[in-house]
Amino acid sequence: MTNSGSGGIHLDIKAANFIMALNDNQSEMQVNPLKSKLSLATEDYMAPEIRSKLFSNRKDNLSQKVDIWAFGLMGYELLYGELPEGYKKIDKTLNNYRANVAQNTHLDHIIKHCINVDPNQRPSIDDILRSL
Repeated sequence: MTNSGSGGIHLDIKAANFIMALNDNQSEMQVNPLKSKLSLATEDYMAPEIRSKLFSNRKDNLSQKVDIWAFGLMGYELLYGELPEGYKKIDKTLNNYRANVAQNTHLDHIIKHCINVDPNQRPSIDDILRSL
């Protein structure tokens, strides 16, 4: 993910697309573009506004907030080992959010804001970085 000033949208944020470096020498990865597959918006992490565009003729533009939604779902999955129950049913996502006192309530707060159905209510990546 990039800071909000760059304007790019990833469209496929998920744990499988992240690489964790154990030290500074492991921060680069060689990718063979001929063997790579182009994949956009994995269904499990698809923001509500992407889903609604698929089933309508809406022509409005997507924003970086689609990546924030996916980041929130990825964070939830990393904390709890699963995606929220009913997460594909947009209206149930926040209602079924499992805030666990034994977990980090600060992270719960960030994640809950990331998976807000209204993209205008989701934080920017800069907001998330500041709150971490």
